[in-house]
Amino acid sequence: INAEYMGTHKIAMESECKEVVPEVRKLAIEKQVQNLKFETVCVSVYRGGSISEEPAEVGISGNFQTTKAKEKDEFAAAAQKMFEDKKIQASIELEPVFKGMPFPTIKKVIAVLKKDDGEQDLAPKAGEVTLFDFWATWCGPCQGPMAHNQEMIAKHPEWAGKARIVGVSIDDSIEAPIKRVNEKGWTNIDHYWVPGGWGAEICKTMGINGIPFCALVDGSGVIQLTGHPASMALDTNIPLLIAGKPLAGEDKAEGDHSDSIKDKTFTYEQCREAMKEFTTANAPDISKLASFMLAGVYKKQFKDLAFELVENFLVVRFEWSKKNKDLVAKVKASLNTLFAAKITMRLQDREIVQGEIKRGAKCDKCSASLVSEDQYCCTICKPEKYFCLKCIDNVPSPTKSSELPHEHGLYLIQKASAASLEELRFFNFAMNEKEATEKTHGGVRCDCCRASPIGIRWKCAVCADVDICEACFKIAKTPTDPKYAETVEKAKGVNHNLHEHVYIKMDFGGWINLYPGHQLIISQLQPPF
Repeated sequence: INAEYMGTHKIAMESECKEVVPEVRKLAIEKQVQNLKFETVCVSVYRGGSISEEPAEVGISGNFQTTKAKEKDEFAAAAQKMFEDKKIQASIELEPVFKGMPFPTIKKVIAVLKKDDGEQDLAPKAGEVTLFDFWATWCGPCQGPMAHNQEMIAKHPEWAGKARIVGVSIDDSIEAPIKRVNEKGWTNIDHYWVPGGWGAEICKTMGINGIPFCALVDGSGVIQLTGHPASMALDTNIPLLIAGKPLAGEDKAEGDHSDSIKDKTFTYEQCREAMKEFTTANAPDISKLASFMLAGVYKKQFKDLAFELVENFLVVRFEWSKKNKDLVAKVKASLNTLFAAKITMRLQDREIVQGEIKRGAKCDKCSASLVSEDQYCCTICKPEKYFCLKCIDNVPSPTKSSELPHEHGLYLIQKASAASLEELRFFNFAMNEKEATEKTHGGVRCDCCRASPIGIRWKCAVCADVDICEACFKIAKTPTDPKYAETVEKAKGVNHNLHEHVYIKMDFGGWINLYPGHQLIISQLQPPF
């Protein structure tokens, strides 16, 4: 931040900090708090140029051994008081570090591919390096690392008897990992399921509040590295542990740990100048890519598009559905063509497997034939249930969810929907516990007439984000309606086919929660500054 915004307050604050920081460092050594870092925030300038009125504060971060939780609490309380005595606000965040700690035995797990063996305890094997990968089938970012685990084992037959990879699923039931492991062929990995999800004892012990989370354990059963698999250089570090060598980076000097306070922050003007230089140098390429992707958003091919320059890398985010995979491939190719020669680029696909539904043969209420007919399908019921339109639509308008002809959310599969049955963007429901009585839909607008749906809302399960109101839905079913051609064309304008796509029937606003399909994140494009 430019010094002219800080005034005398910054000088006074630094003077007070220089008195307190050495004492806090001594306390950290005494209480065995590691990697202590201080950050001062004197003023915040936002993108629009406005300046925050919040008082200055000091941020303190560091790590502690899980066996030193009491000492960590004592340090936090004492350090907080030291700064408060100097009239300075302090925010203290200390994260556990597990390096050097024996990996705890995981109690009562079940082998995913040997379910009938029942519960057992899971621990590292003596003499073997073990990677424990905590994951779940519903976690999109977990799927890529698990596939990479499979590839690593296949690529290194020499690891046999020296290293193994253990997948620990925290899914709600063991059936989910059984299905996923068999579908993907991830059989090189030893898979286990631990009951209890986030509440499992191992998650509490290891402080796991996000996945994927990995622990790399040496042949003595001691944890050497933990964190997100993408940051652990596993292809390098597993062979190093097998060979009994230090992990990558551990043989480097630790650097200067003097008590001096160093300003490592870019000023606001420096950040603005760096951004200006980068965008000016790459303006034609950025404009070309942005225009292409914005057109995709308009056509509902992409969703939630964001370009953001964060410190020293460019982030491009957007969501996409399976039917647009060719466009996504084009985006990747464009990024490589436009930027690869100028900046370091890493692409990461984060994919949630899309759902698939099938047609039913007869109505589960009246036994009417559904062959070549529009039909409703419930995938929450097991096995799936199917209904004819008469049994669902000819029921008096319900005023609450308990009056619906079927208790769950329903898909509408149309006569011409065959091509759409394997590419559903929204393929999972979660029923809200509260009684649904709201007939409006929380600010949603129909993509044909732009009106706010009242009553039934038809959510496309194929498109990225398309909703149709009841009036336009009826027009699309009536070719003789004067507005038929206009309505169909408006739907095509957002890449939606009124007659082929599968819908979700939403009788009430917020009655069901929907889970989306695919997401791609392209990150860490390193600019020259």
